[in-house]
Amino acid sequence: MRFPRVKAQGQGFYHCISGFVDGLSVFGASDARCLEAEEFISLMRRREAFSGIQVLDYVLMNNHFHLVCKVPERKLLTQSEMLERIEAGDGLEHVRLLRKQLARCAEQPDGIEQSERLLASYRRRMYDLSIFNKELKGGYAQSYNRRHRRYGVLWADRFKSVLLEGGRAVRAIAAYIELNPVRAGLCEESQGISLLRLCGSDGPGFGDCSGRDPDAPEPAANRESRGDRKSVSPAPEFERCGGQGGQSAGR
Repeated sequence: MRFPRVKAQGQGFYHCISGFVDGLSVFGASDARCLEAEEFISLMRRREAFSGIQVLDYVLMNNHFHLVCKVPERKLLTQSEMLERIEAGDGLEHVRLLRKQLARCAEQPDGIEQSERLLASYRRRMYDLSIFNKELKGGYAQSYNRRHRRYGVLWADRFKSVLLEGGRAVRAIAAYIELNPVRAGLCEESQGISLLRLCGSDGPGFGDCSGRDPDAPEPAANRESRGDRKSVSPAPEFERCGGQGGQSAGR
């Protein structure tokens, strides 16, 4: 049975997980670099720039990924801001074609309404965690299959997500995912953890993980997502990566 996904009203923080079909080792590498991981990260950054969703931390294991995401409150962007986002996500050629369409719309008596209808489909794709993951996973699957002359599904299932309260819960999840490569024996502890950040210092992207008064009492650490019916405890099906040789990546 497919349960509805739990999402915050307004700003929210999430731990997202997704794995490859049949435990396929995609991000595994025999050397320090993994081109597939680099491709994934590049696409992730483009979707991040377009959607407005911030990836605060991430780890790529050989057969799955973990993301810690901040979804800001949705805001109305100007046309200029929209075009900047679209160029960052879809490229210069795409935005050039869109500019031509907008210019034609502007020549019509109802040009403003036509332009807004044209941009509406882009607005709907922003600030939405499900669409962000759908486009990230779908875009990567298409490019992976092209590179490897492969057909069929690449991902095992829809992504799993846990809604976090922010603050300590976000840092706890960041610590958990960055320790995954250590637990799997893929790297030394000093390589797998940003020690200052995990001890409480604010690192890049972690300046505001709460949106609340810093002196207010900390709420419960996390909420279970109905989307996957799992808590933030390590999920057994995502721990089968020890000894396979993987690629981890963090901020």
